[in-house]
Amino acid sequence: MLVRSVAARIRTTDREELESVLAIHLFEIKARFGRTALNWRAFAGTALRNKASNWIRDRQLLSGRLTSLDDTGESETSTSLMNALASPEPDHTLVAALARVRQDLGAHLTAVWDALVESDGNQVEVSRRLGVHRNTVRLWVGKIRETLQRHGMAAPP
Repeated sequence: MLVRSVAARIRTTDREELESVLAIHLFEIKARFGRTALNWRAFAGTALRNKASNWIRDRQLLSGRLTSLDDTGESETSTSLMNALASPEPDHTLVAALARVRQDLGAHLTAVWDALVESDGNQVEVSRRLGVHRNTVRLWVGKIRETLQRHGMAAPP
């Protein structure tokens, strides 16, 4: 009843999905806080309202990032299925320039660069992976930036 009453207050077309998400969340919070909450109904109601609010926000963010692949391509910025699946031709000038930069970096900084690419630029993760302090990784990133600047590929800091 509590799940349905919270879901009824939320404006959405996916009410059943919201109710299932809230029901799962209710079981999770009952397992974690069931015996410690003084006023269980008030606690659960607040937790479910917060979860519903977060769910709506996440759905809106996700729908803003999605592009329909069935779009007809009537506008210049729209993406059709064929355009999305077509592989772009690589920029051979850029590929050659990056190869020169990698050669100039040397083996050690190239390994750091590869680790940064694999971790989406997360320097803390790279420091853990390489077993060095994060400030050391920051120093190495500075050296990579200097090399990129020497090759005319990065803006000055």
